[in-house]
Amino acid sequence: MSFNIRVSHRIYQGVLDSVVENKGNLLILGSGCVSPRGKLLGRVLDSILQEVPCDVGIVNIKGESKFKKLLLPTTGSLNDRLAFQWASWIISENKGKITLLCIINDESERDYAEKILEETTKDIKYIKEKVDNKILIGKNISKMILNESEDYDFIIMGASREGLWTRIRFGNIPEKVTCSSNISVLIVNKYEGFIRNWLRRFFAG
Repeated sequence: MSFNIRVSHRIYQGVLDSVVENKGNLLILGSGCVSPRGKLLGRVLDSILQEVPCDVGIVNIKGESKFKKLLLPTTGSLNDRLAFQWASWIISENKGKITLLCIINDESERDYAEKILEETTKDIKYIKEKVDNKILIGKNISKMILNESEDYDFIIMGASREGLWTRIRFGNIPEKVTCSSNISVLIVNKYEGFIRNWLRRFFAG
């Protein structure tokens, strides 16, 4: 383990420069839960997520965290798949279990939910006996996740892929969960390469 002290006028730029110079492939950050204009994790983390050239984990530790019962809400996105991969590593070290949670609007979407759950674990090595699937029906997704998490030790989920305007209008569910949860939360963001990251940010607004 090495330590790096850097002076920078902009915190996020100092972090980015450190990652690039050290050729880092993973960045772990603490969550600030600031809420400027809809960016619930704050300006610094928002800028880092957009620019940093590696996978990122944003963790909010609350109390004495355990890692036996993990709740992983999923929509089947790349970030959710990365979250499942990380969760699989965590439980392999702690002899825990993962519950994959998919929330749908009504019963007609159940087949779609089954596909999402399957897509989340596709091509990832894991012990099937350590993973349970759960489907819930409801409209207020963040509230349902928080209510469900009362029976768990830890929440891990993928960062939102929503564009800026969608986030301002409807909120960012992973960030809302992070700031409101009574248990520790880890949000992960997968780096897709410079070109894909730029295109996604540009066209998402």
